[in-house]
Amino acid sequence: MFITRLLSGIILVAIALASITKGGIILAALLLFLSIMGMREFYKAARVTKQLTLMELVSYIGAGAYFAVLYFNLQKFMMMTIVAVFLALMVIYVVSYPNIKNREVTVHFFGFFYVAVMLGFMYMTRCRFKGAIEVWLIFLSSWGADTCAYCVGMLFGKHKMTPVLSPKKSVEGAIGGVVGAALLAMIYAIIFKQPIVLYMVIAAIAAVVSIFGDLAASAVKRQYNIKDYGKLIPGHGGVLDRFDSVIFTAPIIYYCSVLLLG
Repeated sequence: MFITRLLSGIILVAIALASITKGGIILAALLLFLSIMGMREFYKAARVTKQLTLMELVSYIGAGAYFAVLYFNLQKFMMMTIVAVFLALMVIYVVSYPNIKNREVTVHFFGFFYVAVMLGFMYMTRCRFKGAIEVWLIFLSSWGADTCAYCVGMLFGKHKMTPVLSPKKSVEGAIGGVVGAALLAMIYAIIFKQPIVLYMVIAAIAAVVSIFGDLAASAVKRQYNIKDYGKLIPGHGGVLDRFDSVIFTAPIIYYCSVLLLG
C-alpha cells in the first residue's frame, strides 16, 4: 500500500510539474479532466446518479464552457457561464417535474461550482504575470501543510480538533500545518527571490482554509458513509480525496496574490 501510494504521489507531482510549468491548453485540459472526474465522484457519493443523466451532462458541458472561457481569457463571461449552468439545470427540473427533485438541481450545481469553478482559480493564478511562481503556493499551503500537520500531529498531537468528523486530526497538527506552510513558503520565496513575509502570510492564510477544505470533504464522506470518493489515483482514492484541500486553497491563493502581490 505504501509503495503504491508513493509511486502514485511521484506520478502526480511529475504531472503537476509538467502541466503547470507548461500552462496554457495543457493545464486547462488537465484541470477540466480533474473537474469532470471530481464532479462524477461527488454525484455518485451524493447518490443522485448511477448512470449519465441530462443534469450531469449539462454540468460537464458547463465545466467545459467554463474552462474555455478561462483559456480564451474571456473573464467577463465567467459569471454568465455559471448562471447559464444554473438556469439550464432549473429548466431540466421544470420540464421533468415531478420525476426530478429539487435536491438534484442543488447537488449538480454545487458539484459544478465546488469542483470546476474552484479548480479554475488554479488556472487563473497561473495566468498572472508571476503566476508560474505564485501557483505553487497552492500546493505548499495544501499538500505541504497537510504533510506538516500529519508529522506534527503524530509526534505531538493530544487535543482532538474535530473528534466526530475526523478523530485523527489534532489542534497541534493543525498549528503545525499552518506554521509548516509558512516556513515552506519562506524557503520558496528565498529561492525564487520573492517577498518573503507576504508569501508566508499568504501560505498561512491558505493553510488555515485548506484544513476546512479537508474537513468539508470528510464531512460529505461521513454523511454518505463512504471511505473514498473513488479509485482513480491508486493509494490515494479519487480526485476529491487528493485535491480536497487544493480546491479550497486555489481561490484563496489567487485573491491573496491579487490583493497583496498586485
